[in-house]
Amino acid sequence: MSTARRLIRTLSTTSDALRVVSREVQQALSAGKPVVALESTVVTHGMPHPSNLQMATELEDIIRSNGAVPATIGIIDGCVHVGLDKESIQRLADPSVKSYKVSRRDLSYVLSQGQCGGTTVSATMLCAHQVGIPVFVTGGIGGVHREGENTLDISADLSELGRTPVAVVCAGVKSILDIGRTLEVLETNGVTVATLGGSDQFPAFFTANSGHKSPYHLTSVQQCAALIDANITADIGSGMVIAVPIPKQASLLGEGIERAIMVAIEEARAKNISGRDITPYVLQRVNELTKGKSLEANIVLIKNNADVGSQIAVSLSELRNGRKKRTTSKGHSFCDGSKKQDKSRPVVVGASIIDFVAKILRKDILTEGTNPGQIRTIFGGVARNIAECLARLKVDPFFISAVGQDMFALKLRESFRQLDMATDGLIELPDAATATYCAVLDHLGEMYCGIGDMDILNRIEPDNISQFTQHMKEAPIVCMDGNLRVDSIKFICELCKDYNVPVWFEPTCVEKILRPLEAGVLDYITYMSPNLAELRSIYHAITGSNVKATSTTDAVLDEKLDECMKYCPVLLDNVPTVFVSLGKHGVMVGQREHSTLTFKHYPAGPDHLLPVKVTSASGAGDSFVGAVMAGIVQGHSIDQSVRAGLKASYLSLLSKDTISHDVCPEQFTVDITSQWIKTEPTVF
Repeated sequence: MSTARRLIRTLSTTSDALRVVSREVQQALSAGKPVVALESTVVTHGMPHPSNLQMATELEDIIRSNGAVPATIGIIDGCVHVGLDKESIQRLADPSVKSYKVSRRDLSYVLSQGQCGGTTVSATMLCAHQVGIPVFVTGGIGGVHREGENTLDISADLSELGRTPVAVVCAGVKSILDIGRTLEVLETNGVTVATLGGSDQFPAFFTANSGHKSPYHLTSVQQCAALIDANITADIGSGMVIAVPIPKQASLLGEGIERAIMVAIEEARAKNISGRDITPYVLQRVNELTKGKSLEANIVLIKNNADVGSQIAVSLSELRNGRKKRTTSKGHSFCDGSKKQDKSRPVVVGASIIDFVAKILRKDILTEGTNPGQIRTIFGGVARNIAECLARLKVDPFFISAVGQDMFALKLRESFRQLDMATDGLIELPDAATATYCAVLDHLGEMYCGIGDMDILNRIEPDNISQFTQHMKEAPIVCMDGNLRVDSIKFICELCKDYNVPVWFEPTCVEKILRPLEAGVLDYITYMSPNLAELRSIYHAITGSNVKATSTTDAVLDEKLDECMKYCPVLLDNVPTVFVSLGKHGVMVGQREHSTLTFKHYPAGPDHLLPVKVTSASGAGDSFVGAVMAGIVQGHSIDQSVRAGLKASYLSLLSKDTISHDVCPEQFTVDITSQWIKTEPTVF
């Protein structure tokens, strides 16, 4: 592992000492992909070694085969892991490792003592809900123990189901329990219970029929997904049980297993075994009495639950993502402004600057006296430009920046009002000046010198940003520019990680692209948009290798693409999607999914419109970022979003304004952006 990776791993662990969400799970949740939670008590206490390890691996494989991401949850050395890696699962499966059986009540103790543990249904539900996983697969839930009316021995699973909105896909209630009373307690706690399949009977783990009718009966995974979706949308606050009967081939063993269960329960009574110890004792004893047949049936039903549960998760993801997407029929808007009615708004954080562009008309510049020239004022700042692009596309951004109490701040606020853009994210600092920058150009329009008064950008501190925490928690995406301080970048990334909000980082220059690395949060970022020089810079910082540019500004496309292919994989090891700006050559998009890397090159525009007679290059890259982000927020594919971004960039090059006024929904219908660059991207 490189020094940079070790640094990032250390910082990420210390910043959230009690919970780690695996990279794969975090990225899937951020992208709206289906994720299925799995418990770990079945690994630590439910099955003998090595069956427990083999089953845990096979369950994850089944879930992946259906297009979902598995998230096995367990506790390693006092830290909850959502998405255990193979080494951690092997450790929990090892019978020589002391592992606690962890319900909700045990979490605090096991975490505080730095111990390992397998999470039960209640603890797994709690941890899954905290990171936003709505579907959880297990074998069976706990319930009211036999004679529970006297002992009050009732599983914490039932109370957890009453207060944690996670759907538990299982084979019903373990048959060692009082199923009738368990269903009554579930009803009392407001838990929706439904059986999936051809019968309306509630299953009893090893058998398909418990003798109790299920409150509700569903016949397809789509109906299950709709049920879960309604529970989430209505914000009911309680969980649900989706009972899946054991497959027929395994249920044939059921009667023999039930007899063994009765024997094991009587033995447990005789030995005064009760409470949390009774279930593992009975299951182990039943396995002995049935000579392994109960274990065989147990494995079959859990695998079946994983298969069904992952299909439900995929259907739920399609249902919820489909609601976000715009219909893609001809003439419909790429960005329809529907998000404006939603409290979920993209957040953009960074610089807002008043730019003055002064062009000297004389060839020989006077160092004394007045040079004749042209001066114009432009609203600038990378983050502000991106926010304006989003606003022009009616995506309604929430923009966070800092301004003074001066005339420039008034001008910025007025420009926002003209864009119908909120100004309540502007941090007003009475003792600072609104950021300004003056670019002095020679008679040819080339840069002669620049003067910047931008100290206020260093005042965009975590304490100032924290007042907008709720906006970032609820955002579909948070974008920050490289003008932010390192501690502010760290604050934003850690907050977004905790709430599974994707982060876009726009570097702004070769030095500032290193700030997420310095903050130790590079692998919290989902999207990054460097140019080739910035890509070289971060490659050097991560690897320590000396980097020599092999292409120049006027280099042919093949040379630039070779550099992208060389330097991008290192960045993709941390950031799953990277948009590398290639100037007049368009953009290279690198993506990583699991261990697979893909690269696509998109030209800057249609052949008949290139090359472009540039009016102003200022804002072209920001227009690209804003339009791509708008597409992602609206649920469009990366391909569709990149095409829109390139068109917005093209319009910016033709305009004297930073963001062209032609960037509007009418110019960005799905049909227009699809046809604007008709050729398919080149795939490498």
